Amino acid sequence: MTVKRYSFKEILRAKEILDLPSFVTRDYLKKAHLKLIKKFHPDSTGIKKEEGEKKICEINEAYAVIEDYLKNYEYSFSKNAVARYNPDAGSSFLDYEDPYWGKR
Repeated sequence: MTVKRYSFKEILRAKEILDLPSFVTRDYLKKAHLKLIKKFHPDSTGIKKEEGEKKICEINEAYAVIEDYLKNYEYSFSKNAVARYNPDAGSSFLDYEDPYWGKR
């Protein structure tokens, strides 16, 4: 399966269309996409059908760009990267044995 690679400019444009902050989780991305689809869907809003369909197409294309970008993303399993998102991982404090309460 070949995944298209996008330029930084294309990814940034997609981020702006989806109104995403600089750091997001996949769950946040999916929720943001769904929220925008509901906002511009012609059946549930007063937007003209052509306008709504055009906006939804733009939103879906932006979502596809971000999804493809994430498919190409290389995840780091280094100790520092894991510690960034899971501060308790690798903490020597967790191995501390309290004389009164036992092992934490």
